[in-house]
Formats: sequence, structure tokens, C-alpha cells
Amino acid sequence: MLRPRTSINRALTDQSVFSYLGPTEATSGSLQGSDWVPYLFEEANSEFPSHTACQCYAFGRSMRLFTGAVGLNPPIQYVVDIGSSLVEEGHPLTNYTFEWSDWDKMQDECAQSRLDSGSHFSKSVTQTAESCADVADIVIQAFDDLDKGVSPSYSIDTTAVGTEFTSRGCN
Repeated sequence: MLRPRTSINRALTDQSVFSYLGPTEATSGSLQGSDWVPYLFEEANSEFPSHTACQCYAFGRSMRLFTGAVGLNPPIQYVVDIGSSLVEEGHPLTNYTFEWSDWDKMQDECAQSRLDSGSHFSKSVTQTAESCADVADIVIQAFDDLDKGVSPSYSIDTTAVGTEFTSRGCN
């Protein structure tokens, strides 16, 4: 799997890299490529296309199809409370409110977060939007089938041994 973390650590091992230095420094600066780590934890999901960005785009399209609307009235808000960071103790210093007035903005900011966190390369996110549109169509078809009392044509066997679900304890 090739991610910014692996490529920076391997290709720039002995080079100086400009980056955020972490919660103890609370600033940006230079460090050796071998010492660079992404700001956020990374799951072992695909890099290209970005698994997480795919979920973002599939969610946005699913909601547009499900609601029949792009805009959100009222907008959706999510408040990050003072001191609630799991990464930097005591941060944020003030409440921070995310607000989305439409599904497109929500999905785009969700996908962009993969770049902002240093978890993915830009092409892995930008080229994901088109390739993941089919996921939303499958989800909406499954919702329609369930609404009609019909078993969806697509399902996942969560009891199968060796799947991502069982190996990660998700079943």
C-alpha cells in the first residue's frame, strides 16, 4: 500500500520535510522524512481510490438520491466542543462548528479531509468521486427494495470467515 506516510518515510528518509510538528510543538517546521507521521490514524484501507473518500462521495450521492434534494434546509451542523480533541489534549480552544448547507459541500469537505490530514495523495481523492458513484446507486436500490419488502439483490455475508468484518471484529 502506498500512502503519503510510506512514500515520505521511504523516499525522503534522509531529507528535510516541512510539516506540522504535532501537538507538543503546535507549529509547523522541518523534520527528517523518516520521522514524519500523518496527523490522523490511518486504517488499512485502499489508497487508490481512497476508501474513505469513496464513502464520502457515496454518502453524498445517496442522500441526494434519497432526499431528492441537493440543499439542506435547515443546514446540518456539527459542533466540536472545547477540549474534545482525541489527538491534542485541551484542543480546540474554542467550540468549532461545521455547517453544511448542501450534500455536495458535505461530501467534498469529507473527501478533502483525507488530504488535509496527510492520509492520501490528491489523485486518490479527486479520481474517487466518479468511480464511487455506483456505490450510491447500489445503496439506493437496496433501500428501495427493502421499502417494497423485497430482499436486496446485493448483500454482504457478515458471517463469512476471513472477511474484513470478522478480521476486524465488526460482525
